[in-house]
Amino acid sequence: MNSVSFSFLKTCANGDCEHMEKLLIQDKFKQHHKIGIIYLTTQGASIAAQYGNVGILKILLSNGIKYDYSATLARAACGGHVDCVEFLLNLDLNTENKHNIRI
Repeated sequence: MNSVSFSFLKTCANGDCEHMEKLLIQDKFKQHHKIGIIYLTTQGASIAAQYGNVGILKILLSNGIKYDYSATLARAACGGHVDCVEFLLNLDLNTENKHNIRI
């Protein structure tokens, strides 16, 4: 795993929203993401949900990061993170807004 991947996943787990915003605008991350690292970003959303970091979920989804809805919802629920579960369920209820949320 390279430093970009590690930093991204670590930030998803620790919930540092300010750092995530900085990561997403860096050229390194943009180039890394364009190469086809869908697994990385999908895992990022799931990890954020697992650790209850709804702020990170909002940032990721508002930036168009791809994610596995079922896996992300399951991780949030298994972790007992009601705020993440509610956020994800509300996205699902409003399918028009599902991939282009406004915070």
